Amino acid sequence: MNGAYLAFDLRGVCFAVGLHEVVEVLRMVAPIPLPGLAAEVLGVVDYRGAVVPLLDPARRLGLLPSARRLDAKIVVCTSPSGLLGIVVDELRGLVEAGEAEYRSREAMPIPA
Repeated sequence: MNGAYLAFDLRGVCFAVGLHEVVEVLRMVAPIPLPGLAAEVLGVVDYRGAVVPLLDPARRLGLLPSARRLDAKIVVCTSPSGLLGIVVDELRGLVEAGEAEYRSREAMPIPA
């Protein structure tokens, strides 16, 4: 899978998402918490009038939870179920990746 990716850091580990899935990068805002959500779902945020779930992928990947810093960013992405916001510690920028450099999310060990 060749293409352009948006690279970012989560707790010191570099990850990337396909640029074709990225809608916009936002400054961190306080999410509205909702009861009964999974630990990695911080709540919801308003994105141009749409209610978008905000995830902390560091928690889902078994890393330390992301610090709630004002300099963190929200990457708004498309997903099969609609828009999704993910909290990232720092943006690294755009990268081009070839087939040999690509590691799919299916290949990543994700704790249950």
